[in-house]
Amino acid sequence: MKIQNDVVVTLAYRILDSEGDLFEEAGNDDPIQYVHGHGELPPGVEAALEGAATGTELTLELDAESGFGPHDPELIIGVPRAELGEDTELEKGDLVPVEITTDEGEVTGEVELRVVEVRPDTVFLDGNHPLAGQDLTFSAEVLDVRAATAEELAEADHCCDDPDHDHDH
Repeated sequence: MKIQNDVVVTLAYRILDSEGDLFEEAGNDDPIQYVHGHGELPPGVEAALEGAATGTELTLELDAESGFGPHDPELIIGVPRAELGEDTELEKGDLVPVEITTDEGEVTGEVELRVVEVRPDTVFLDGNHPLAGQDLTFSAEVLDVRAATAEELAEADHCCDDPDHDHDH
């Protein structure tokens, strides 16, 4: 079976940042699975995998647009220090869990935002993917391709209808 929309792909991969340093990897012993065509991976990666079969290996040089997108300064938010707990020790680079809520206050999920600056009264958090705005190298091996179940398709559709869903793997 070849990779096309609505199939489950099992993938081993490595992501190198713009400096060539290993950012993230999932080896053959701990691969990821995703439903192809639902935006779970960066657009350049999904496009390159289209039509590939089990055993395919590839290495991609992705610009920021094809990878995790441009860095958006509007995704850096200032949060009053008191909201994060006065006694909580925070340093630049720390990840802070933040609840996602609807306009009505209903909690719909949680994301981790990176601390970019700590001031006495405000902590600045970055909602961008850590590789946003960077060129990167993505290497992958397709370990398996199979048809998705109805449940997997429903979950992929639900996941990707949420504009706040983080596709960080």
